[in-house]
Amino acid sequence: MSFATLALVIALGLCGPLLALRENLHIPVILGELLAGIVFGTSGFDILHSADPIFTFLADMGFAVVMFVAGTHVPVRDPAVRSAVSIMLAGFAAGLAVAGIGEPRRVARQLFAINDGFLGPLFFVWLGARLDLREFGDHPRLIGLGLALGIGAVLVHLSARVTGQPIAFGTLAAAQVGVPVAAVTVGAQLHVLVPGEASAMMLGALCTIAAAALAASRIATVSARTR
Repeated sequence: MSFATLALVIALGLCGPLLALRENLHIPVILGELLAGIVFGTSGFDILHSADPIFTFLADMGFAVVMFVAGTHVPVRDPAVRSAVSIMLAGFAAGLAVAGIGEPRRVARQLFAINDGFLGPLFFVWLGARLDLREFGDHPRLIGLGLALGIGAVLVHLSARVTGQPIAFGTLAAAQVGVPVAAVTVGAQLHVLVPGEASAMMLGALCTIAAAALAASRIATVSARTR
């Protein structure tokens, strides 16, 4: 991995914040990073090579930091949820440990700089570069799988309507990013995914993000009218 390639990856990482600038669209930052990786990776210009050992190493570090930060946001100090926490990865476990003792402000600022400023965007650009959307042409049925995963996730969360939860809030809660990303990353590293399955899972995640963005816009519109 050359310095020029690293500079390109860092520049592509800015696509996420730029795409999310319009707050009324409610677009997650990582969506822009993934799309940038897809355009410049295997599915697009093929400039970024996810198999590059240095790129992969930095992406693994990014994945660990992302999971660490996710772990620090789990309220394990609350006795009501402590027994329900499941630890999958070492980074997530370390994050849980920090959350359990209380995250110092200095550590929080440092994590924000490392995760959001470098390793996090690099990981999502790498993940996008690794996806090969052309596999959908060879396995078109996997497009249906991706759509089914996304629609299924939304429908499951809409079941909260039975308890009186508004449909928009249920749809907003359906947004799935962390679990599909973790499944694709771990599955690819263990070589347990057939060609196209990783892209199908990310397609399902994108479907839930699109539905959640529409729901968020609806909620914002209703809130503005009631003020």
